[in-house]
Amino acid sequence: MRAFTTFSFAFVFLGIFFTGCEKPLQPIGYSNTAALDIEADGWISYDTVISVSPQTFVMDTSVVKNDLRPDTAVNGEITYKITEYAPILGGCEADADPAICTQTKLKEFVDGNLVYPRWAQVRGIQGTTVATFVIGEDGRVRDTGVERSMGDDIDKLVLQMVEQIPVWYPAFHGGEPVAIYYRLPVTFSLPAGE
Repeated sequence: MRAFTTFSFAFVFLGIFFTGCEKPLQPIGYSNTAALDIEADGWISYDTVISVSPQTFVMDTSVVKNDLRPDTAVNGEITYKITEYAPILGGCEADADPAICTQTKLKEFVDGNLVYPRWAQVRGIQGTTVATFVIGEDGRVRDTGVERSMGDDIDKLVLQMVEQIPVWYPAFHGGEPVAIYYRLPVTFSLPAGE
């Protein structure tokens, strides 16, 4: 009985020791200092939109106010719209430019996991579906949806693909991993001449 107690104590001690040695997640990539400025301004940003009429070439300028306040769910979970450090797709953490690596790998993932249905091509259906999802504090994709639709059948294919996106290295804000909204435009276009 004594040997078991000593062994149990040693196992618990080592478990506590190694748990305490785990290196906490650290932000990766470039700091988006604009996110900190927007936070300091109450999460409000302004964009200048310049539009030109193709018929008259008259230019119109307007200012658009953007509310970028994080959303807080009923359970208290916070989801950000902009963060100090963007999420990084798994496998890009050690890349010299994790943001470019993420965009490249995400495009490769979409290209390799989404097929332009033949029936849609025959019908001449083309356009862009904008998928939305949340990258959680744990880097997992959740809360998938469609912001801009091309129809239920295409949207279903896009959402199935989004739900298979590998785990991300999470976004960071204030030194902590946080959940963030992500928009993914997926364009279906017929080859030229068809």
